[in-house]
Amino acid sequence: MSNGWSQGCSQCKLLAKQGSGLEEASFGSNMNSGILFLMIIPYLILMFLFRVQIKNLFLKLFAKKV
Repeated sequence: MSNGWSQGCSQCKLLAKQGSGLEEASFGSNMNSGILFLMIIPYLILMFLFRVQIKNLFLKLFAKKV
């Protein structure tokens, strides 16, 4: 396959090269871990940036109404 057609993230390419000698279950597990890592980081950053607003929202939602 030419380099023009093989466009992917560097993490996926590295895991594919390293995983060629491994069994299929191990390779799939490593790919899933990499994908989850790439998905979770932006959410953690957003939660850190908006932590005060999130805290205030939960306080409003769960405040006891008298």
